[in-house]
Amino acid sequence: MPAPTLATPARRNGHFATGRLACGRTWWTRQRVLDGLRRFVEDTGQTPIASPRYARLARSRARSPRRRRYPSAYAILRHFPTLRAAWEVVGVSIADRRRATWSPAEDWYVREALGVLATATIAGDLGRGEAAVHARAHRLGLHVTDVWGWPLQRVARVAALGEYLLRGYVDRGELPIFKGAKNLYVDPGDLLVVEEIDWADPPAVLAVAVRRSLRERLVHILAGRDWRTARPHGPRPAPHPAGTVSHRLGARLPRPRTLVPGAHVRVVGPVPAMPQCQGREGRVERLYWSVHPRQHEPAPQWRAVVVFAKRRRRRPGATIGYALPAAALQLIVAPVTAPVAVPVGRGSPKRARARREAALACPRGP
Repeated sequence: MPAPTLATPARRNGHFATGRLACGRTWWTRQRVLDGLRRFVEDTGQTPIASPRYARLARSRARSPRRRRYPSAYAILRHFPTLRAAWEVVGVSIADRRRATWSPAEDWYVREALGVLATATIAGDLGRGEAAVHARAHRLGLHVTDVWGWPLQRVARVAALGEYLLRGYVDRGELPIFKGAKNLYVDPGDLLVVEEIDWADPPAVLAVAVRRSLRERLVHILAGRDWRTARPHGPRPAPHPAGTVSHRLGARLPRPRTLVPGAHVRVVGPVPAMPQCQGREGRVERLYWSVHPRQHEPAPQWRAVVVFAKRRRRRPGATIGYALPAAALQLIVAPVTAPVAVPVGRGSPKRARARREAALACPRGP
């Protein structure tokens, strides 16, 4: 049988438009597809990446349905995975990379830049949308809140501490940080220096993060590497103007070991700004290092938030808290008498508050 040609048999049978000859051979080979795409760019000046749009443009420019000047979308996709890949082989660069397949280089850029640069900057560098960057990061198992450690706000929320207290550790250079585009990241393993966290009974999610960080450090040590060089965190002491003193940057006195949250204390020392607290007994809720401007204290010191039962306008279970100097408190053995709790019905908005106040007032021992 003679070899097929471009003569009349293929045209008479109507197979030229479909890209096949009468004997089953393919007319639109890879090279002919590339040549047809180059003609398409020269004639139309467009590079559509969607098959329906390319098909409409190709039909509108066709002179005869039996003599195609450009390959069909089906013929292109027989040789290339997408129209975008075909245009790249032709040598046409497409600035808009929306819906394009993510390359390993782009995945590496997302891993390294997420949290360091703004999402809009990452999307602009990759030629994609912000939603596409978020979706790809989620697919890679990354999130801006934990890609470089824990943000300072998350540590404060989980550990029930004030963010200003953690920033004091940062300003003194005791807590290494990594400054991202939006958050200040800390390594959970470095949070062991924060004395305000009860490490005898820490939050479960924080304990898991700390153990994971310490295990990673142990792996580096066993491999003979310095774990400090494998992370971007470092001390960032706050710049301090000359001639001024900040209580957050000064040295701290030893933390009182007996005044722990839940301890029952009596006010025995002088409290000039709060004489109503003299001689009262209460329960320590929180201990922190700060200066109270209302009591005119020239130097920073340890202070405790002590919860007392209300004396005036009191109702069963009502409490009130005062921030008092730790030096004015004395640990007692006798527990504070718990007030009678008011039964609150199910679904009442006061239920959570009454439960919290009762828990604060109930003794748990020194």
